[in-house]
Amino acid sequence: MANRVNGELIDELLKRAAVLNHDAETAWQYAEMANALERQGMLIPESDMWIAAVALEYDLPLATREGHFARVPGLSVLDWR
Repeated sequence: MANRVNGELIDELLKRAAVLNHDAETAWQYAEMANALERQGMLIPESDMWIAAVALEYDLPLATREGHFARVPGLSVLDWR
């Protein structure tokens, strides 16, 4: 039962939200960001770097509670507390 309810909720969300796919440009954004953070000795979790790369690619602000996103050069971060 729970899976059916969750599936229905996901279907409803997908009707209202845009899904941003990753591509070669996302990989370039990721690589540039990872290199900059590594040079500063301030890497963030890899999965979060991919999230930031998508936000950078589409020039979107990122709403988050995670403070480490503030380390990402050029990323607009919205405090989601």
